[in-house]
Amino acid sequence: MHRIFFPNTMWLVLIIWVLPALPGLGLGVIVLVSARAQGFQDASQLGSMVVLPVVLLVFGQVSGVMVFSVGLVLLMGLVIWLLDGLLIYLGSHSFHRNRLLAAWSFMSMLIDDAGISIKTKLLSYERRVNHAYAS
Repeated sequence: MHRIFFPNTMWLVLIIWVLPALPGLGLGVIVLVSARAQGFQDASQLGSMVVLPVVLLVFGQVSGVMVFSVGLVLLMGLVIWLLDGLLIYLGSHSFHRNRLLAAWSFMSMLIDDAGISIKTKLLSYERRVNHAYAS
């Protein structure tokens, strides 16, 4: 128990090769899902499902059900990097800037209209309160 920790080969492969690929996988899925989703909550919930297979793999490794070798981890990292590339390619072709700008302008118009209606309601309420105090 009193020994110096030094990373082994498996640890180095996971940290240098596999770990950087996982955020790219999550980001690619979220970009694809958000292109089709109705709101950002839908995209966030569906995009977070990417974490589930990774958690299952970790639990399988910790419990001893699965034992990963360095070669298998290298292969798994390669598959994840290839999926990252595919998702970036598909995400870049499903992203439409004009549609996004149109949605933003529509939302800003709705917010402005809602702000105007709120202001008029507040002004009318203030007039009623001032009239009640004046009487």
